[in-house]
Amino acid sequence: GFNMEAVQGFVCQGGNLGGLLFAVVAAWWKFKFPAFKASHQPSVITVVGFTIGTVIGIVASIVWLRLHHTAFSLVWRGVTTALLIYCPLYIALATSKLEAVAKHMFLCVLGVTITTVGMWVGTYCLYYNHEHVYSFTKALTGVCIGFNILGILVGTQKVEMNSVAPILMDVVLFGTLTFGIHGLLKDRPLASAPFLMISAVFVLPCTWYLARMALGCRRVLLALIDKQTGMPLVFQPNPADYKAGDPASSPLRPPSSRPPITFPAMLCEPPSEAFLAQTRHVFVVPNYKESLELLEDTLKVLAMHPHSQRRYAVLLAMEGAEAGAVDKAHCLEEQFQDDFCWIGHTVHELRAGEMAGKGANLNSAVHALFQLEWAGSKPESIMVTILDSDTLIPAEYITGLDWVWATNPKAVEAAVLCPSTPLLANSKEVTPLVRIWELFYYTAVNGQMGHNGALRMPLACYSLLLSVPNDIGYWDSGLMGIAEDQHTAVRTYTFYKRKMNKAQVIAIACPYWGYCETNFKSKWTQQIRHLLGIQDFWYSVTRSHGLGLKDRFHVIATVASPFLLAMVCPFAAFGANLFFTYAVDVNVKGWAFLVSTLGLPHAPCSILIMYHLTYMWALSEGTAVQEKRGLVQFVEILLALPVVFLCTYLCGTYAKLWLLGSELGLCKIVYEGARQQGGPKAPALGSTKSPEVTI
Repeated sequence: GFNMEAVQGFVCQGGNLGGLLFAVVAAWWKFKFPAFKASHQPSVITVVGFTIGTVIGIVASIVWLRLHHTAFSLVWRGVTTALLIYCPLYIALATSKLEAVAKHMFLCVLGVTITTVGMWVGTYCLYYNHEHVYSFTKALTGVCIGFNILGILVGTQKVEMNSVAPILMDVVLFGTLTFGIHGLLKDRPLASAPFLMISAVFVLPCTWYLARMALGCRRVLLALIDKQTGMPLVFQPNPADYKAGDPASSPLRPPSSRPPITFPAMLCEPPSEAFLAQTRHVFVVPNYKESLELLEDTLKVLAMHPHSQRRYAVLLAMEGAEAGAVDKAHCLEEQFQDDFCWIGHTVHELRAGEMAGKGANLNSAVHALFQLEWAGSKPESIMVTILDSDTLIPAEYITGLDWVWATNPKAVEAAVLCPSTPLLANSKEVTPLVRIWELFYYTAVNGQMGHNGALRMPLACYSLLLSVPNDIGYWDSGLMGIAEDQHTAVRTYTFYKRKMNKAQVIAIACPYWGYCETNFKSKWTQQIRHLLGIQDFWYSVTRSHGLGLKDRFHVIATVASPFLLAMVCPFAAFGANLFFTYAVDVNVKGWAFLVSTLGLPHAPCSILIMYHLTYMWALSEGTAVQEKRGLVQFVEILLALPVVFLCTYLCGTYAKLWLLGSELGLCKIVYEGARQQGGPKAPALGSTKSPEVTI
């Protein structure tokens, strides 16, 4: 009475149960015999037990089936399927790569469990729907082979899951969508069930994230605009005002922040003179082949801040691969040596295992900070702010930073702080499409700053105590360090949450300005680089291990949702509408209707975000919000956004393929910036002032 799928499910289930049983036995064994435990890693012992158990379980299933007179051809097909699933473990056992498999044991167990459960569900359905047998067998074979290849690559450490997971997600969605469309054409509506179930799982967090982002936009932007006039409360600093008069002054009011910060006792008082005398700010500016004029503008804005001569230090993080980098640094040091209490530079030479980019440069630069004499200051009294070379930071951000630091020092010890709202410094100089593209991206960043959760993703500018990099192991200088701003936020949050059960990324309601790419080609390249940060999707899954369930969900949802929103929702929307329109089966129509219903809030939320884009436009140009709500502006936005969505999706797909190709050795990722040249030299610290100058 068994069909082929029933036999396949039975054999695989036998292997799975045998593996779990022997894994439990192995776990008991390692605790029962301490000597055995000391000579072997516990996770390796568990994997060995699971692997041996699958073999015994499969053999037991074969014996049982043959005793019940099941045809040998069916038994053989079931065994073949089981071997396809479990063979990555067998290969690892035969080639002594058990440590690698133990490292990715979660992946192996998850894949085996999903495949086995899928077989049992499929077997139940197919037992009453024999017309689907052929299609299901082809899909099942594809899943087994795909999992087999992935398991071998990951298990033998040929690829990292952080780089594979994004494109794997696309493959699963595209594969199930294709399978569902094939089912529609062949009058097999059940074939669309996998795609609709996966879409329902993905669309739900995306809807939650989009709604939170739309509301967050409004919270932050209302804190930056005068309610009566509609004018910005903070204007773009103008480097032309450098040396024009007294340093810029900041309003003496407590900053608004997310999550909200309480200011006890000093609610209406700015940081005291004693606090200002005991604390310092160090601005680290990593750069590569940037023009001298651009760096001058960045430093001129900092020099215009109050107290810059007695509280500010600037570290120019230069790249050794750039010809003339040291001469450029000396020129800037000579020009600004009287504007800061110290200014110096490091020269980063690429080391073995590093990838040229901002993360590796910061890693060496902040290490070099500890070579300086800090006049007895402790790392806890020094705030390090990381700036992109084209970032213009208003004095209001540092004032708000000091206010939070002075009134909540314990919270700042386990936190990353950042300004809330990135804006365009050259909004009037770029093409309309690039302007809307960049403003939309900045609006999305601003939106995720406005929620009350503890984790958010900074962009281009963030601050942390000097003690924090030492605690978390500094910056990731490899491929994972490409999106160093959001990656550092995730690392810091999970580290302190696990260690101290308190951590947060605090967004201070203050704008900051950066220069946008001026043409479509440059913006396309930049967007691909930004989307290489999609690696943090899987990184958040592994990095949050050990946190509580609520905290882990918060980390994964915060990091993964924007990528799911940009890369998965187009698939889900297209497939759900297609199946609802053309499917005949009532159950399939119901699933498609459910997915579409879960995605309904996307429309009003997108309109609200588009509305807030006009706020970002006005803030960027320093005009009243009402001036950017005209018909011309809305037509420009409506015409540009479909192209922006399409380009963002294509850039994301390109970034995923680029990551996969680099992992397989087919190509190299060269981040725009330092090239991968130079030997393993230590970073050199230089300054036009004496190295003994203290801060």
